[in-house]
Amino acid sequence: MSGTHRIRLRRPWQFQATADRFRWTRRFNRPSGLGPGEQVWLVCEGFAYGPLGVVLNGRPLGTLPGGGAAGRFEITGSLALQNEVLLEGAKQSVPEMLAGDQPPGKVCLEIRW
Repeated sequence: MSGTHRIRLRRPWQFQATADRFRWTRRFNRPSGLGPGEQVWLVCEGFAYGPLGVVLNGRPLGTLPGGGAAGRFEITGSLALQNEVLLEGAKQSVPEMLAGDQPPGKVCLEIRW
């Protein structure tokens, strides 16, 4: 039998703006009780603006192109006990009004079995 469970990464996100970039970071713990054969995916949805780079624990995972396209990244083997996800984009790719303590889209961990 297969299934999924989602954990939404809500606040607290840390927001940082430099002269030309926006950056959102969020720390989270490795999901507990993962069984053999279970996978963890980082899912980013609803990002109307982009491109935004997606990084986990300093390792680039890929890019969210914007336009609402979802990004799905299998991260099981990259998870540590404590983790940090980073979303980063050029200021011209994200309107100033969307810059703040929550990224302009939804970020979840999806556990699949």
